[in-house]
Amino acid sequence: MNAQKINVTNVLQGTTEQVVDQIFKVFIGQIHDRMQKDDPAQALDFAFLVAGNGIAGLLNQVADHRVDDMAKLLHEMVDEATENLKAMKMKKS
Repeated sequence: MNAQKINVTNVLQGTTEQVVDQIFKVFIGQIHDRMQKDDPAQALDFAFLVAGNGIAGLLNQVADHRVDDMAKLLHEMVDEATENLKAMKMKKS
């Protein structure tokens, strides 16, 4: 991927959800979109690594005795997201 300049001005402001939304729209989304155009396999790797780092960061914040509970919650979340994606794709076709 060629070097890409991302201009950032007053990005990380607002509630936690707003900050996350800004990070994804300004940084992760733009980088992923650029990679997707140049090399879809690289874009998939990037998305997987971002997700993995996010999950690792989350698990790192959980108390040791709650890791199994968080893992169960993450499994449920991924299952729900997968089912929603399948439904959206079926709706489009």
